[in-house]
Amino acid sequence: MQGSPLPPPPQPLPDRLWGDRWRFATLPAAQLVTAFQDQPIPVLHLPEQLHPLTLGIASSAEVPGLVIDGGRRSLTLARWLQAARPVAATCIPGPPGGLVLATETGD
Repeated sequence: MQGSPLPPPPQPLPDRLWGDRWRFATLPAAQLVTAFQDQPIPVLHLPEQLHPLTLGIASSAEVPGLVIDGGRRSLTLARWLQAARPVAATCIPGPPGGLVLATETGD
């Protein structure tokens, strides 16, 4: 019996995509869409059917996420994230530490 192939090991993000810093954060579900609509980089793709309120999540429920300050590379990073379609993030504590981002495309 053959099992599913193992996913490839994490690959380092190219230097051209490194942001200045990242952190975990939460937003109330009611603010999730409006918090990003007036940002200077207009890259936001959240289909209506995935809006928290459409999914029946209480407007006061805290939605966890990841905030990346891309600095001068913000637009490049935002476009890569939009194309890669992240589905999960895992924090690796301690040295060297970091963040492993799983994407739909496997990039």
